[in-house]
Amino acid sequence: MMPHLVPVVIGLGQTGLSVARFLTQQGIDFLVADDRVSDAAGQTLHKIGYDKTVQSIAQLVPQSGAHWYISPGVPLALPAIAEAQRQGVILTNDINLFSQQAKAPIIGVTALELLRRARAGVRARERGHDRQDPALRHRAHPRGRQVARAFVSSGIGRRRSAGRRGS
Repeated sequence: MMPHLVPVVIGLGQTGLSVARFLTQQGIDFLVADDRVSDAAGQTLHKIGYDKTVQSIAQLVPQSGAHWYISPGVPLALPAIAEAQRQGVILTNDINLFSQQAKAPIIGVTALELLRRARAGVRARERGHDRQDPALRHRAHPRGRQVARAFVSSGIGRRRSAGRRGS
């Protein structure tokens, strides 16, 4: 019998909390690890119903084949993460998670759209609304097809283009 592989969210900034919220909404059991948990992150975890203790990154026990969702501020050179990779843990990020869940083709990832949405969220909070847009949203295509737009919020796995427009 194969052991139950528990995903781990590493880093509790905006990216890690987004993944934790998503996994909770999907009913997936997971662990979180961070060496400096802010009060705000702890409150957010409580709000989404996460009731386990946040582990230290160094205390994590790698399971070959498990997914570790690593936030962009967490150095991949940490000994626990390097050991996990040697033991067959799949190191990934929020973008990969959300794009795998898309039920329609992803047609674009744009930092400009992310910035626009972030500014809209700030304006909504200033008006007293608690706006939490998901990182992945389905839209109706002008020709009637469903498409998904994913928004960049992580640096792991991001590819840079060989040339820039206008250079």
